[in-house]
Amino acid sequence: MSEVKKVPQRSEVAPELTWNLGLIFATDQDFEDAFKKVNIEAEKFKGYQGTLCDGPAALLAAVKALLDVYRLSEKVYVYASMKNDQDTTNSKYQGMFSRVQALMASIEGELAWFDPELMSLGKEKVQEYLQQEPELKEYSHS
Repeated sequence: MSEVKKVPQRSEVAPELTWNLGLIFATDQDFEDAFKKVNIEAEKFKGYQGTLCDGPAALLAAVKALLDVYRLSEKVYVYASMKNDQDTTNSKYQGMFSRVQALMASIEGELAWFDPELMSLGKEKVQEYLQQEPELKEYSHS
């Protein structure tokens, strides 16, 4: 009969065999700071609601703000998810990941107005904005 091997604890695994999550956030405190910032930026984004019809500069500002929220929230999500996956028995990181899941659900609701408002402009108006504001062309695919 073969011998049962013990799975090493996370702390027993050589660092070169683990993820370097320091590339995402150097510390858990940096994660916490970014977590707070996502909430703040998502709340500020609501200020763009109703402005897309104000012209191409308004649309560009809203698109950039939206992408900033998405990029930061994705970074926060990936860090918490991978921290949790490193050791699923660690309640600190289970809690961190649960908080991020709730955050993602919350901010999706706060950002949900954007697509319908953009579509309400109509294809012709959006094409006009793209012609008037060259920087918007970078985002034309979306």
